[in-house]
Amino acid sequence: MINTSCSNVPYYYGIKDKVRLPFQDLDYFNQQFPKISKEKIVNESKNLENPFMKSFVVHATSGSTGTPLQVKVSNRAESYRIANRMRFYNWWGLDFYDKHVLIWRSLEKEASFLKNFLKQFQYFLNGRLNIDVFDLNADTIYGYVKAIEKFRPKYLRGYKSGVLEFARLMYDNKLKIKDSKIQLIIVTSEVLLIEERRFIQDVFGVKVANEYGAADGGQFAFECPEGSLHVNEESVLMTTDNMNNLCFTELYNDKMPLINYENQDKVIFSEKGCSCGRTLKVIDHIVGRTADYIDCNDGTKKHSLIFIGMFNELQIKFNKSIKQFKVIQNGNSLIFEIIKDINYEPSIEGFLRKNVNTKVCGELKVLFKYVNKIDRESNGKLRYFVKKTSNRIRK
Repeated sequence: MINTSCSNVPYYYGIKDKVRLPFQDLDYFNQQFPKISKEKIVNESKNLENPFMKSFVVHATSGSTGTPLQVKVSNRAESYRIANRMRFYNWWGLDFYDKHVLIWRSLEKEASFLKNFLKQFQYFLNGRLNIDVFDLNADTIYGYVKAIEKFRPKYLRGYKSGVLEFARLMYDNKLKIKDSKIQLIIVTSEVLLIEERRFIQDVFGVKVANEYGAADGGQFAFECPEGSLHVNEESVLMTTDNMNNLCFTELYNDKMPLINYENQDKVIFSEKGCSCGRTLKVIDHIVGRTADYIDCNDGTKKHSLIFIGMFNELQIKFNKSIKQFKVIQNGNSLIFEIIKDINYEPSIEGFLRKNVNTKVCGELKVLFKYVNKIDRESNGKLRYFVKKTSNRIRK
């Protein structure tokens, strides 16, 4: 792939003169081959294309990092993406062509009613029922449950927050899917908390599986029935530095090769295997994005996963106290947006303030805002931490 890229892709023309090919080992590759960032991909998109490859598929990222982009994927790489998903479904006793529900961001609508109808009919023929995350509410949930009962899908897949909201609406309105054929719930794109996994499983009565991937990099990893997140090593090379920053290379995308791509994720690999017997590398956990850091007054940064730990602890201490949360850093302030649950107690504010003081930094002002709904990002995802300013606190 590297030889092909250095010969056919303008962006990589000069690489041959800077590094020794072929590489002796993976360590040499990681140290010597230049890394590429999302910003560079956006700026150099034309130079990153192989002009001799005319057949390809276009994928677009959601822009959750603030920089949406389009990536052109060779047919061979696309085939590996599909094959990885087919294998994942097989692990769970499912088939790639089984009927399923997709809870996702709103799809682009065609200009005419007829084109919209034909598009939805095509999804139906392909065995997919689409549910728009922006259209989930107490009024629409009844119709969606009826549609699922009629459609009889074998699995449900979507943004974690979308699936969670669907489950909460079912629970709050005492709804059940009658004669459900659903065997698995698949969540992606957002961090899944322990309590959230349990709740979704309780509502639907089936297991929840995680998937990890990106439109610009393919399918990275899938969760097996034993609970391990296995890397699709046949088609993607994933490495981390001593700060757990992820670099990856989709091995067969000769149309728009992104070699040593830093996608701003932090990942920790497991040194242990899995009891399932599969020998694919295992991800212990996905730490999050490098942008998801809280700014402290002394210039240090604390990862926003601290809030995940806080709310996991809170759910143990105060069961069913908070349905949903979002933390916003705005200068010197941390604003907790909270949707209360049935067991909410005022003492929770003191619990969160104490945790911020001891685990983040004491100079931040902690504020609370109680809401009935937490707004999604424009891409349909729901981020649990947002930084409106990156200014450090001044003494």
